[in-house]
Amino acid sequence: MSERPLSPDRAKRLICYSTAVLVALSMNMINLGAVFYLRDHRSATGSQIGLFSAMFWLGYSGGCHLLQPRLRHWSAARAVQASLAAMSLIVLLYVFVPWLPLLFLLALCKGLALSLFWPIVMGWITAGMEGRDLNRELARFNLAWSSGMIVGPYIAGWLSDFDSTFTILVGSALYVVGAAFLIVIGELQPEVRLTVSGGTPQDRGTDTVDRSTPLRFPAWLGLFATFAALGVIINVFPLAAREELGMMPSTVGVLFLQRSLLSTLTFLVLGQVIFWHFRLWPMLVSMVTLALLHVALIGMESLSVLVVLFGAMGILMSLCYNASLFHGAAGSPDRTARMAMHESIIGGGIVLGSIGGGWLYQYHGTVAVYATTAAALLAAAGAQLWLYYLLLSRRQSVG
Repeated sequence: MSERPLSPDRAKRLICYSTAVLVALSMNMINLGAVFYLRDHRSATGSQIGLFSAMFWLGYSGGCHLLQPRLRHWSAARAVQASLAAMSLIVLLYVFVPWLPLLFLLALCKGLALSLFWPIVMGWITAGMEGRDLNRELARFNLAWSSGMIVGPYIAGWLSDFDSTFTILVGSALYVVGAAFLIVIGELQPEVRLTVSGGTPQDRGTDTVDRSTPLRFPAWLGLFATFAALGVIINVFPLAAREELGMMPSTVGVLFLQRSLLSTLTFLVLGQVIFWHFRLWPMLVSMVTLALLHVALIGMESLSVLVVLFGAMGILMSLCYNASLFHGAAGSPDRTARMAMHESIIGGGIVLGSIGGGWLYQYHGTVAVYATTAAALLAAAGAQLWLYYLLLSRRQSVG
């Protein structure tokens, strides 16, 4: 019988997949719950709620750029454990800090703590992979974290029907569970505690040549625009749904669940097909269709139609997310750095969407919010096309 019940590779996957589920569950529960918590318990305005979300994502985006290069010598397990412990404490303080500006500061700190998690885990799990292997591993990982994303908003909505404070407390507890789980796995497989965030030298291989595709730039542009739109949805729609449509928080949670469910199923499909690899047109179609869905939100009151619209949004956001993730990682010798870039773009997009959407909603209403978002998505699609042909012409002139 083997002395070690877990191989290093199996321990790594168990840590990455399990903690990804818990973090995604807690994140999405807190993100939606915080909207209702700030409104109900802190009397925050729409723009203040947007600013709170923006501070979190600003901290995350900044941390991906500033902290990652300075922590490359840390083991991946150590970084993840520090992230989970810090987020648990910070989220718990949300309930006890009485002053709204201090909550903004805590949100910034939580974003910084989260930047120790996603880029490192994503770089760790995909180290040394290319082509179909990379696509399948990304699909499995996306399936793991998105499964947590499915139920998080529903739990937040259900708890907020009673008291939105519960979403904050439960979210903090989930981070504690994740940190404790990592300690247990580390005891079962000590070697995994020593693996640096970029993977072992064997994982990384000896090839340091950068063979990245230029399609990563249009993909990153699409990712930024898509998550700016998501920043609008997660911060403005819950308020508009409750105050203009009379929806309960639990109903909003169901709509977000529908979006997450279809997003997860899309990740599963994209892991099995390659038609979208190294092609621009799937990105353009996704952006244009997403813009049309935001136009359809204007004045929409039918719950059944909203379920369809949110489900379609989940599909399209997954396409844009996967395009950035795959094209950013493909051919790169430094996966953790590319994952940090991917995640910082997500953060930057949500910052813009949260602040801009919150301000537009407070002063100009939902029609202005959705119309502006749709126009921005169409403009981003045009910019993707222009950027692609610009890069193509430069490659041809160099060749």
